[in-house]
Amino acid sequence: MTHLAPEAIGEPGATRGGTGTGTRTGAGPAAAAAGRLRAWFSRRWVRALAEVVVSLAAALGYMLLSRHIVVNPIIRLGQVSGLAALQKYAAVLGLPLLALLLYTAYRGSARRHALAKRLVCAALAGLATGVIAGGVVVALRGTPHPLGGQDGDPGVLIAMANSFLHDEGMSGIYPPAFPALMALWAKIRYHGRGETGFALHDLQIFFTAVAGPMAYLAWRTLLRPFWALLIAVPATVLFLDPIRPYSHVVMIVLLPLLGYWLRQMRRPEGRTTRQLLLRGAGLGAVFGVLFLWYSGWYVWAAPGIAVLAPFLFPWRRGAGPPARPACSSGPPWPWPGPSPPRCCTRWCGWAPRTPTGTRSSPCTPTPATSSAGYRTGPGR
Repeated sequence: MTHLAPEAIGEPGATRGGTGTGTRTGAGPAAAAAGRLRAWFSRRWVRALAEVVVSLAAALGYMLLSRHIVVNPIIRLGQVSGLAALQKYAAVLGLPLLALLLYTAYRGSARRHALAKRLVCAALAGLATGVIAGGVVVALRGTPHPLGGQDGDPGVLIAMANSFLHDEGMSGIYPPAFPALMALWAKIRYHGRGETGFALHDLQIFFTAVAGPMAYLAWRTLLRPFWALLIAVPATVLFLDPIRPYSHVVMIVLLPLLGYWLRQMRRPEGRTTRQLLLRGAGLGAVFGVLFLWYSGWYVWAAPGIAVLAPFLFPWRRGAGPPARPACSSGPPWPWPGPSPPRCCTRWCGWAPRTPTGTRSSPCTPTPATSSAGYRTGPGR
């Protein structure tokens, strides 16, 4: 599923059923707009931003869509009908995404399929927890009160938020970020009438919905889209607790972020001091926000990180990027014949020629990148 799409075969500027002059037939405003769009999505930060937007839109969009499910969640008939409606919406939104992924795998270039794979995986991660948030919306239909009422952890959070709302300080039972956000949302949404329980109701639904995108995007710092989806979604669905999603979200995203930090610390070579300082400041800010959000998982992770970090710290020099295999200028056998070594097609962009002189490998027109700047070798 990750390598189904064929690459475009041919040299850059080759015609498509044209006269061989090096220009594409049917050029016009539509072709120019398509070219600008391809150039825009060739930027790495644009593709990353597109993943963030699509994943959050899928999660929050499904959550808002579930508000139109009108049932009585108190009776069994309403509960069963609500589950059926949630499944119907998930099928209506999810199946076209899978169809789009399969279509781009067999139609069009590998560049378009790679972009579609990014966006489809991001959308599926958002839908996974959007469905859970939609179930919470259906279960709480008709009441502004949160899951768990005012007992246990919800009661403690409500008391802390009320102390923030009335400038009484905090009790110190939980880290201050989430209760402070509850107090702020109660002041904005409910005009400071002290309804912090109603604010907890809204935040439970919201953070349940965005837990999937947050976990997926955290794993994307380490893995390709398909593998990030394969790890993030089961972990989120298994560990997420809608009553207090703030704590479990920190647990789910902390592991990949720690892995990303260790990898960045291990490979400082090739980066300037300014780049290292910016990366360190950015990761420090992220870890600080997560600590203020919920600090318990840091206590459990600290012993392992304290043991692992000295082994990975570059005491003499950075480890640098992994060594690439050496490639020859051509295969050690005449063409046509067995397929060339994988390292040559993936790393060097070398491709054998057919007897007619045309390239037959999907690695052209690189050596390192395609005409739009996409890597043909391993990468994200």
